[in-house]
Amino acid sequence: MDSILGTGFKYMNPMTGVEQSMFYGWIYMLTGLMLFLPNLAALVRRLHDTDRSGWWYWIALIPLIGIILLIVWLASRGTSGNNRFGADPLGGDLGNTFG
Repeated sequence: MDSILGTGFKYMNPMTGVEQSMFYGWIYMLTGLMLFLPNLAALVRRLHDTDRSGWWYWIALIPLIGIILLIVWLASRGTSGNNRFGADPLGGDLGNTFG
């Protein structure tokens, strides 16, 4: 969309002295900001399902090992039954959830 609308960021190429356009711009940046919080909320919810604090998302800052460990945690099955963050969303009665 940024390329079509001409809202892409521009920079001066130091080798050629020619102004060039990047493939992303304001629309890309605004879309990324709008999607950041819902993605963070889903990540924290998934960590809570595995009985880990939401603060464990900071482990992704450890190069290679951190992101691999986070992916393994996010892909693993959540705890069965209740944990310290609440009831199991896959088991039990849904009457309390929607009632």
